[in-house]
Amino acid sequence: MEVYPFFDPLRGDARFASLLFSLNLLLGCFNLLPVAPLDGHSVLGLLLPEETHLRWLAFIRDPMPSMIGLVAAWQFFGYLFQPIWTSALNILIY
Repeated sequence: MEVYPFFDPLRGDARFASLLFSLNLLLGCFNLLPVAPLDGHSVLGLLLPEETHLRWLAFIRDPMPSMIGLVAAWQFFGYLFQPIWTSALNILIY
């Protein structure tokens, strides 16, 4: 039985762990963006006065602001995620 030199089970485990870390960080950060369909928009309720928060909730019930929020988050997330990714890797390395 010949073992292929490029197949290393430990390297595969490291790649799998790296993939899980990357996806977890990516989805966690994306979900916390303060745009309407994501969970991060509920944080605005803690920061806004009650009357303004109620108007915000009435505004986001319409599906169009949610769609605009998703498109904006999708377009600008790369710029926001790069420093977070670099910081997370620096924390893991050191």
